[in-house]
Amino acid sequence: MTDLANALKTEITRLARKELKAQLEPLKRSAAQSKAQLATLRDEVGALKRQIKALEKHSRQPTDRSADAQKPSRQRFTAKGLATMRRRLGLSHAEMGRLIGASDQSVRKWEDGAAVPRLKYHQAIFALRGAGKRAIAERLSTASS
Repeated sequence: MTDLANALKTEITRLARKELKAQLEPLKRSAAQSKAQLATLRDEVGALKRQIKALEKHSRQPTDRSADAQKPSRQRFTAKGLATMRRRLGLSHAEMGRLIGASDQSVRKWEDGAAVPRLKYHQAIFALRGAGKRAIAERLSTASS
């Protein structure tokens, strides 16, 4: 009787395993497909994040080029050169500022090297370089009247 019970028990166990295997096989396939989909989605999300980062980096760069962001000219500005030019023309800080379109305090700071003029002032300063005392006096008289 023991042999029959053992044989029956092993047969039932074998059949139960066979049934479980048949029922679990579609679940395993589904889980494998889900894992594969998840992996591809992770890759896509990573690629999209990299694209967003690149686009944000690109959009941070200024697209509007204002007067200050223009390409600088080949002429150089030096504080010493501005002071020398002002003295050569016989101008006060206030007169020089009026010609350039800046305040006398700005001209003082530029000459001392405490500040650097913006590009729009560079153009005005460079325009004065070739002018003589008479031309400057005419400009000042027309500007004051």
